[in-house]
Amino acid sequence: MPRILYLSCFLMGLLFTMPLQAATLGDVSVPLADRSDSSVRAAEQAALAQVLSRLTGRADATSLPGAASLLANPQQWLSQFGFAASATGAQLLTASFDVKALNKALLAAGAPVWSTSRPTLLLGLAMPEGLASTQSGSILAQAADQRGLPLLLPADGNALNTADIRGRFMQSVFSASAGYATDLVATAVIYAGNPASVRWWLYQKSVLLTQGQGNAADTQAAQALLI
Repeated sequence: MPRILYLSCFLMGLLFTMPLQAATLGDVSVPLADRSDSSVRAAEQAALAQVLSRLTGRADATSLPGAASLLANPQQWLSQFGFAASATGAQLLTASFDVKALNKALLAAGAPVWSTSRPTLLLGLAMPEGLASTQSGSILAQAADQRGLPLLLPADGNALNTADIRGRFMQSVFSASAGYATDLVATAVIYAGNPASVRWWLYQKSVLLTQGQGNAADTQAAQALLI
């Protein structure tokens, strides 16, 4: 029986063996209520919390050793910050943090730290309503960005299709994936129900590395299990 395991947890092991291009882990944008000192400080702390999650691979990074002291003074770790607006006009704080210094502080405190070289993953996800794509996979893309995981979703109209993923016709999946510059390909199927469930398989150069499954309250929550 497949293990219950986050896909990102297995990717952690690859981070230390694959010399791939590093992501920009220290750059984040977070909502900003207003430009008062208290709101800016709260946004800086939220931004730093997201960076800590990226660096450690932990959604609960703020509870790790040393995190509280880092969050007490986020400006100490800021390289630069500014203000911007989202597509809907909402205020944002943009921040760039010193990743090297943060990694050093986390390691000194005994917290786990991921490598800054992250493998890029192509994910073919068959959902009840169809294939998750660059247009429909916003939940996945946002979760991957928050964890600092480079994620590729197929573009609409790509040869990758739900029938091949659901039927596990892997030769067709690999052929359709050949145009993407990555050796890592994952396929996953989400099933609607009460609870919803997800099963996934991870391949490197067409070789199955591992697989997993899990249950969630609904199909949106099931997507989050992958990241």
